Amino acid sequence: MSENSAPADLTNPFAGFWSHYFEQADAQGKALLEYMESAGDPKQWQRRWLDTISRNIDGYMRSPAFLETMQRNIKAMTDMKAFQDQVVQDVARYVGVPLADDIYGLFERLYSVEHTILARLKAIEGRLSAIETKLGTDRGQS
Repeated sequence: MSENSAPADLTNPFAGFWSHYFEQADAQGKALLEYMESAGDPKQWQRRWLDTISRNIDGYMRSPAFLETMQRNIKAMTDMKAFQDQVVQDVARYVGVPLADDIYGLFERLYSVEHTILARLKAIEGRLSAIETKLGTDRGQS
């Protein structure tokens, strides 16, 4: 019987260790769950976290250093855009390529001329119609 009890005696320390480990893990898990339940709803934690983050980001974005940096960046971008436009205009004039403003101005002038011509043609048609009417009535009387 001592031979059969030897293997059982060797596993007892391991079984005891793991049994004790799982009991402690279970107790800690229950304690953690109780704390989380007493701490509040996870959505409430998320809301608090987002509120904190938004306050921090808002404070950062309103800081003088951030605002000054943004002002410098925007000024640099607008200066670069103005420089780019000037280079494009200079190159286009040097090469002889018309710019969009030139074409738009030409379009406006052509549009104005078209309306003037159409108005004059309408006046001519009206006078011609009046002449034809007068000639028609004169022929009818003779």
